[in-house]
Amino acid sequence: MITYELTDVTRVDSTGAVLRQLRALEPRAATEHTPAVDVGDLGGWMPSESITDPASPHAGQPRLSGLAWVHDDARILGNAVVQGQSHVFRNARVEGEARVSGSACVSGSVRVEHHAHIFGEAEVWGSAIVTGYAQVFDMARVRGHCHVDDLTRVGGTASVHGHARIEGNAIVWDQAIVGGFATVGGTAQISGKARIDGSHSSNGASPVVMDAKVSGTTIITGMAQVRAPLSIAGRAIIDEDALIESVTHVLYLESMGPNDNALTVFRTAGNSARVHHTCWSWSHGPLHELLPNAAAEVRRTSYGDLAASYIRQYELVIEVARERMAFWPQRQGG
Repeated sequence: MITYELTDVTRVDSTGAVLRQLRALEPRAATEHTPAVDVGDLGGWMPSESITDPASPHAGQPRLSGLAWVHDDARILGNAVVQGQSHVFRNARVEGEARVSGSACVSGSVRVEHHAHIFGEAEVWGSAIVTGYAQVFDMARVRGHCHVDDLTRVGGTASVHGHARIEGNAIVWDQAIVGGFATVGGTAQISGKARIDGSHSSNGASPVVMDAKVSGTTIITGMAQVRAPLSIAGRAIIDEDALIESVTHVLYLESMGPNDNALTVFRTAGNSARVHHTCWSWSHGPLHELLPNAAAEVRRTSYGDLAASYIRQYELVIEVARERMAFWPQRQGG
């Protein structure tokens, strides 16, 4: 079924391509995120009805098919296709061998390039660039000025925003959030409700996660650098100038003390050990401050042998942490 026609109204794109404006021949019903399109409504722009390049994986396919629609000043260029019930708005560009399908929405000044694919109920807006062989799918949201490249995948209900970069073979999924100026790359997998947050970074430095698997409700923020194929889960918090390049550079424990607290000990760029602890008035600081603060907190709520047992837990953690520090380069104490 033919759902549109190309009018005689033309314009020349910055690439030199001569584009023709679309006119709807079939209505598109309004959805939660897209307006209705009536018969006769003018749409966006594309150079021809089908892909004629024999070298393209989309050769012979229509550029626009199904009940998909291109609105406003949006454009389909190169050998790109827009399919299904997807919508492209504003000044967005779908070009190269890219594909937008399913019920996906692309809007703003977004560029979907190369072999990238936006599908499912995914939404991409703002000034984001999705390129390479990247995929954004399910109900994922990519917005702002972020860059999604290479062989990356963003799915589930994950959110990538701000100036974040997703590169390499990285995967961001479930309810994970990557924002600010954060970078996730290599073979990193960010899942669960993990948050890689570069929105409060200072001095232009932002968190970087390469090759690690990060899950649970883990938060990585500040100028933290995680550059090792390790797993970080639970309620871990890694921040400031963390520098994790080996499994020995981070220690995470649950069920600490009388309140089942979570404890993270990690290496800093200065080669000292830093602690993050949940549920206390003292929540973070250098390793040498852990025991006196732990003892004070424990004694507020526990007594006798039980209090001594909890305090011993922390003493053992510090012993393990210092043993790990022996493997750190140029050890400077904790």
